[in-house]
Amino acid sequence: MSPTVTADLLNAILMYSLSPITHMRATRLVVKGKQFASGTLQTRIDDLPLSKELSIFVVFECWGGAGPTATKTQLKQQVRNSVAAWMLEKGIELTWVHQHIEQCIEDIGVKRFVPVINQPACTRRDSQIMQLLQDASVKLPEVKEKPRVQLANSKAKTRKIMPLPEPTYFKLDCSFLLKEDGTPTVQLQEFRPNASGVFLTNEEGAAPWIRENQQLSTDELGMIVLGPLAQDTSLPKQQVVLPCFNSSTQQVLLQATLIQFGAKQVKMKE
Repeated sequence: MSPTVTADLLNAILMYSLSPITHMRATRLVVKGKQFASGTLQTRIDDLPLSKELSIFVVFECWGGAGPTATKTQLKQQVRNSVAAWMLEKGIELTWVHQHIEQCIEDIGVKRFVPVINQPACTRRDSQIMQLLQDASVKLPEVKEKPRVQLANSKAKTRKIMPLPEPTYFKLDCSFLLKEDGTPTVQLQEFRPNASGVFLTNEEGAAPWIRENQQLSTDELGMIVLGPLAQDTSLPKQQVVLPCFNSSTQQVLLQATLIQFGAKQVKMKE
């Protein structure tokens, strides 16, 4: 290669040539343990002895545990909210949690909490959080057991008032939604004929298009509908569970129906 080739051009060439393996995920170049983000190859060659070869490593883009756009402050807030929610679920009074949660996070550290709170709710997660608190000599107050009838009534009320989530609160992780050639599709901000991508909406927004009940694009065009479908359609459809980010950049799973409006099919990544 010419020594005038830039890092941007080289990264683009490698991203496309490796696309059968990387599925067009963003990549980074690393030379001698440091990121090669800008400049020409000549700047790297000048640092080498004449007899040495230049080794360039291609790695996937990485970001912290709170999502690609989150800061350290947001990550700490996410940990604080998760631990506080766990304490409240265990019946600890809100006043005690409010007074002590900040000190708990400071004593134990955000890094130790992150791998634990990212686990699904289970007895193992409970015991690990409890162990972290014990290691930091945090003594939780005794919990007074509430009458079961009252607890059952409160759960019933919660179920009744729980609304369906608004589609605008979520950004889909399109690396799990693939075109027929295996590359990721994109999330559309507006659903229209002859487009290519996926559109997230609810039953109300999907109703006019479902009534038309016809193919609208020669490419991959999918509609992901939250909530139950009252109308039937002869278009291909399937129940899916999709990873996405909510408005707070937290990773969540959405259960929805994927309806295919294109001649080509949007596929779920295994």
